[in-house]
Amino acid sequence: MKTGWQKTSLTWGKRLAIVVLILLAMSYGVLILAQRSKESLRLGLQDYLMEATGHQAEITHLAEANIVPQSVFKIQGILIRDKKDDKKVYASVKSAYISLPFFNMMFGRGVYSGFEMKGMEFASGYALPKKLTIDYAGVSDPSPETATPVFMIEGLYNDYPLLMTMQMSRKQGKGGYLYRFNEITPMTYKLGPLEGDADYVRSFTTLSLEKGRFVLDGHEVEFTATDLDTRPLKARLKGRIDGLDFNGTLIKTNESMVLTIAPANHDENTLKTLKNVISIFQKTLGLTPDDKTMTITINENGAKAEE
Repeated sequence: MKTGWQKTSLTWGKRLAIVVLILLAMSYGVLILAQRSKESLRLGLQDYLMEATGHQAEITHLAEANIVPQSVFKIQGILIRDKKDDKKVYASVKSAYISLPFFNMMFGRGVYSGFEMKGMEFASGYALPKKLTIDYAGVSDPSPETATPVFMIEGLYNDYPLLMTMQMSRKQGKGGYLYRFNEITPMTYKLGPLEGDADYVRSFTTLSLEKGRFVLDGHEVEFTATDLDTRPLKARLKGRIDGLDFNGTLIKTNESMVLTIAPANHDENTLKTLKNVISIFQKTLGLTPDDKTMTITINENGAKAEE
């Protein structure tokens, strides 16, 4: 036999469930009404881009917009400008397409039905020291039965072809395949003479690059990047260059990106090798030794690499 307290709790539990269902139904209805106005959604997306980038944002045309049950956005023309100087354009996108289930968008699960961006340009010094052009960035899954899907980036940087892939997982959804990144995401990258791979690892609280490796003009570099943060960019580095151990840090300031390397040994051959690799790396990125957009420093008297 239920006590009065148990009856009351059950009653309030039912009432709470009914209230939640009503609120969800009302919210769903409001979203259906809201999506009828593309202009309001376009302005809302502009505000989101402004908040995310910290700059003036403009969406030229919202070709398609749907929120429920499937969230779909087709955008033509995105501009990111300086707030004080409209003529100063930091980034532009010719077209963007994003499709994902509504509840995945609502709860930020990072699960997509489709994602692609075309014709992207980033001004020198905004994302990287030199101008970056991305012809295509998005989910690539040409052979679902035989191959692993990837997020692919194709473009051009410093007159070098750029190709980067990040593995994704795939599962069957109601309306087709759904794609997402796993906690450990194998990635490959190639920029002109620089070619390598790494594992992008994310947990609830941390980001890191593990098992990193690249080859540049015959030199092999192995590295890990821990305590990785993107706002602003910073990381602790550890690795080997041609078998020589080093520690380091990468920090993005308002003026430049600063890479500091502390070799475990400070003999003449070690320092010569490091300086040679850094010189080739700077050339690949389009940097001059006195370029302030990214500075690379060898700590010749620093502490030895961690064991």
